[in-house]
Amino acid sequence: MPAVDLPPAAVLMLSLALLAGCASPPTWTVSVLHQGGELLVSLHHNDYPRGPSRVTIDGERLEVRNRGGTTPGFAVGPSAFGPRWSKEAPSYRLPLSPEHKVTAPITLEFEGARVEVADLGERRFVLSAPGPAARPGDELTIRFERGPDFATPWTSGGGLHTFFTPSGGETVTWASSHAELGRVVTLTGGPGRVLHLRVPADAPVGPGKLWINGVMPATILRCDGTAGCNADVVVDGKMDLEVVAP
Repeated sequence: MPAVDLPPAAVLMLSLALLAGCASPPTWTVSVLHQGGELLVSLHHNDYPRGPSRVTIDGERLEVRNRGGTTPGFAVGPSAFGPRWSKEAPSYRLPLSPEHKVTAPITLEFEGARVEVADLGERRFVLSAPGPAARPGDELTIRFERGPDFATPWTSGGGLHTFFTPSGGETVTWASSHAELGRVVTLTGGPGRVLHLRVPADAPVGPGKLWINGVMPATILRCDGTAGCNADVVVDGKMDLEVVAP
């Protein structure tokens, strides 16, 4: 067969086509979040490709919030680095019905990837000691409960923040940073899982609401076909508490 001379443009297009045919699908890092009655899924990749159109949890298709990818942006004034591009990670959501408490592990699937996550249920907090009233300096014992299918102990205080809102007053931060949490808050793992919090010496006296807010990790049971997986639950619980004079 005689040799065929192809113009440079044709050679380039053929090379790109061969590369595209041999290229492996993008490997995503998967993030799952339970927040406000819905499951949110984000997919992350260094090259910001468009996300898959079909992502399911237990066979149920998620709503596409954003397919992501890179799109041309607008440079403000002259730019020595060429045109700017905006980059967005693909994200998806699955609204949960009131009776859907996510008490069992869920299975997330897309493009051959399979991720199984447990401990995605809501956290419930109960102030168990010293009771509904406490003095500055007292240590509060707050028990958080999870459904019967949750067995993984959690022993880190990072990610939780505590506030107190006196009746008719402004919210006071009791622990707002990881450094403060390490000093003020400790969490005991095992059955019952207990959060210990000391009432600050300058806590305002009177009735109010103790508010625990932040993120607690779920448990990854399986992470196949992805670069990595993580899952969290947003915690937002309030309890009645009266601070009494020492």
